[in-house]
Amino acid sequence: MSRCKKLEIHVETEIAEGLACQEGLVLAKEYGGTKIILETDCQKIYHTLCSDHEDFSYQGAVCQSIRREAAHLEQVIFSWARRSANGVAHSLAKLASCNSAFFYYTGAIPDTVWSDFPPAER
Repeated sequence: MSRCKKLEIHVETEIAEGLACQEGLVLAKEYGGTKIILETDCQKIYHTLCSDHEDFSYQGAVCQSIRREAAHLEQVIFSWARRSANGVAHSLAKLASCNSAFFYYTGAIPDTVWSDFPPAER
């Protein structure tokens, strides 16, 4: 399942990724998820989420908000993936940037996401 939406403000990519991670946890909670693997391709967000060091930056505040959201779930594992392994997330982000509405997907992968991948990878 996935959700994408357009941000109405311009923010650094790290902040946008953090906000997307937070939305992912909200979506998981809404659908009754309890054990979640939250994967990001942003090393700065990943390291901030995994660090015990207090970060007073805007990025740190977003990560603190993610941790608060994660505390409402039974288990959340933070994971980092190379950007090249995270193509679906980037396809959804591209879709969100072109639309003003929320999109929710459960089950089948949207055609707009499939079209970003060569036939050999489908």
